[in-house]
Amino acid sequence: MTDSFEGGVTVTVPADTRYIKTIRLAVSGVASLGSFSIDAIDDMKVAVDEMCSTLLEVGDGSALSISVSTPRRDTLRIVGHVPVGEGSPVDEARAELSTRILDVMTDDHGFGVTDGTASFWCERSVDPADAE
Repeated sequence: MTDSFEGGVTVTVPADTRYIKTIRLAVSGVASLGSFSIDAIDDMKVAVDEMCSTLLEVGDGSALSISVSTPRRDTLRIVGHVPVGEGSPVDEARAELSTRILDVMTDDHGFGVTDGTASFWCERSVDPADAE
């Protein structure tokens, strides 16, 4: 196994919850190219649900752009962006629950709004004991 592996895709979908399935499919497809277990892939699909829900909540109705990559064979990184709508605050109770879920499903994650764009990212590395 080499650390020089790099691959990924960027998916742009309408701001519609029905398209989250497409993003989940991209996550599982890219993760399957690495050394991720089925359980780890399922965890990252849950994480992307949380990310997309937050981006849809604060977005201005524009398309979501989600990049799924494996900067190394043992690491999966998901990054999402959407323009922010005016007066679209994050529901604090939902955000707290989402943070708890992401704390369990990922190794690291973050959310921020800069220059009118909301960005969300998460990352998970392969647990050597779970690698397939």
